[in-house]
Amino acid sequence: MRKKFFLILFALLIFSLPNLTWAQTLTISAPSAVIMELETGEIIWEKNSHQRRAMASTTKVMTALVALESLPLKKVVRVSKKATLVGEAEIYLTEGETITVENLLYGLLLKSGNDAAMALAEASAGSEENFVKRMNKKAREIGAKDTHFVNPHGLDAPLHYTTAYDLALISREALKKPAFRRIVGTKVKEIPWPGQPYPRHFENHNKLIFKRTDVKGVKTGYTSKAGHCLVTLATRGNLSLLTVVLGAPSSLDCYRDTEALLDYGFSRFVKTKVVRKGEYVASVSFPQAEKEVELVSTRDATVVYNKDKPPLLDVCVDTSVKLPLKKGSRVGKLVIKKGETKVKEIPLIAAEDVKKVGFLKRASNAYVK
Repeated sequence: MRKKFFLILFALLIFSLPNLTWAQTLTISAPSAVIMELETGEIIWEKNSHQRRAMASTTKVMTALVALESLPLKKVVRVSKKATLVGEAEIYLTEGETITVENLLYGLLLKSGNDAAMALAEASAGSEENFVKRMNKKAREIGAKDTHFVNPHGLDAPLHYTTAYDLALISREALKKPAFRRIVGTKVKEIPWPGQPYPRHFENHNKLIFKRTDVKGVKTGYTSKAGHCLVTLATRGNLSLLTVVLGAPSSLDCYRDTEALLDYGFSRFVKTKVVRKGEYVASVSFPQAEKEVELVSTRDATVVYNKDKPPLLDVCVDTSVKLPLKKGSRVGKLVIKKGETKVKEIPLIAAEDVKKVGFLKRASNAYVK
């Protein structure tokens, strides 16, 4: 059991050998962007990621999230006149038409239908105004502090903004919903079109989902004010990267930037579970203890790190601990650092009972072996 933890440390060093085939720096055309690792939420690269910007139809990620929390997929919605009048990108809903929430979500996320966004908003909250309140409340709940919505579709409006970082947070939360993940990962979908001899045909607007097998979604966006925007999820092995590009000067630049972000992330970073719950971490000695105290982890710890810069693992022991010790007593912590930055602390507990034995002076202070 003791050997296992140190084998992990050795493995970290082996996998941290430099990958000299990829440049150390990354340059993109967009004024704001970020790479987030999906499972851990760690930011592994950013450019002006907290700069407030217009978001265009990437707004619809939050629209879908709030709708999914409010409505069952099979619920049938009756389309209002207001929904049909939003304009620009649409799935051509007609007043009085009935359509399921699930099909509206396909129209929202694949075709970027503004009419679908309004229909979902009204079905979820009774009105656009009430729905927008829910969008802003949800943004605050998940920590998107630099985001504010004034509509559910993303057409340019004063005080309608987000940041690359916030949009990554919102997308990460939405991707926890299986239906959202399934829909944004769909390439082509057909749904009924009442009154027409053929169905509505949707193709995913994210071109990368057709080009790359590792890409699983998420959402495009464009207005003259916002520029070209793209949220993308890609997965290779155990590493899932969520990229956000805001304000790219052209569609071509937006896709080039996104691919550069993904290739950089997958080339330079790895994800490793450095310790598991219940796993042996270290042994410590205390004066008057009958034996060494074996410390085990209270939970799993997964770290994403640059291959050139493996994390540092430090065991810190609480020297004020009193004997005897009961199994499960907290004795210290495992501190995980990237450089000088502390990224995680894992409480360490005694693996078994340890008795106090007279006045034996094994050491003047606790130490780690």
